[in-house]
Amino acid sequence: MPPASKGGGRSREEGFLFVPITHPSETKAWKKKVRSHAARNPKARQQRVAAYQKSTTPPEQSQIEDSPARPSIQSVRLWLVTTLKNGSRSGHTPLLAGSPVSMLGAARTDPFNAFVRRVTIQEQGLLDHFLRSMALLELIRLPEMEVMVQGERTAFCKMMTTYWVQSALADPGMLSLVLLWSMRHLATVREEGYNDPVMTMYKMETIRQLNATITREGNNISNLTMAKSLCLASDANLVGEPDVAEKHLKAVERMALLCTGGTKSAVGEGDESLNDLQMFFSENDMSPAHMAQVNLSFKSEESKRAGGVNRNMDYVIRPTRTPTRAA
Repeated sequence: MPPASKGGGRSREEGFLFVPITHPSETKAWKKKVRSHAARNPKARQQRVAAYQKSTTPPEQSQIEDSPARPSIQSVRLWLVTTLKNGSRSGHTPLLAGSPVSMLGAARTDPFNAFVRRVTIQEQGLLDHFLRSMALLELIRLPEMEVMVQGERTAFCKMMTTYWVQSALADPGMLSLVLLWSMRHLATVREEGYNDPVMTMYKMETIRQLNATITREGNNISNLTMAKSLCLASDANLVGEPDVAEKHLKAVERMALLCTGGTKSAVGEGDESLNDLQMFFSENDMSPAHMAQVNLSFKSEESKRAGGVNRNMDYVIRPTRTPTRAA
């Protein structure tokens, strides 16, 4: 076969290189030409560079990048410093748009931005830890509260954990509360302190959103609003602030009285007070029985005899719509 012309040889070397060999003695010369063509291939060169960079990456850094489901306190603290430097007045976290591959990871995160605001990779890890752990029941610090579960306690906790995360999809205050409890649980398991700026940020955001919700709801305080106030009281006891916890419990009492018509007690007038707060949890609105019952006492037995009101709160974990019948 005649040798290729010089004019067409360069164009073929950029793509495919055809090696015509008419005699075994020409093999050595053509092998050299094939190696030179492979060395000039930009795609192969990029693959070699990527393989070299991957082989020289420290194992600690690779483990952190490949495991976003378990963020460390140090990584979250670094994220907070960056957020405070680049934060906006709107209160939302500035984020850098990632590639579709990073957004659709294998972890149980939020690839389609279903939450009320964009969550960072660290926050996705905190949400995943909250779903996997028993933080909801392990962090309760309310001595006056009695939890009675009908059935397995672990199954009830998992169902309530899912309910919390589902509520956080549309409630920014609930989202901050879930992230706060997840970080509290991580710090408790690792025996670290609670004086972390990220925890403080989530707590202040929860209180800010709670105040806005109370202003918006007026006298029609929802059960979820009172539940968030109880969680703040429990969190205050967890970090060693019993006076703050007492204020949150007093706020829950006033909110319960507002819903039952005790408006005088809400403004500090009159003697009407709350005796007991009972919460009933049902799997769906068609279930006749309750999965669990939580009793929270605000007064001693002697004080209850002097009067007071009781408040019952019903929580439906998985509501279903009852079909309407035609007339």
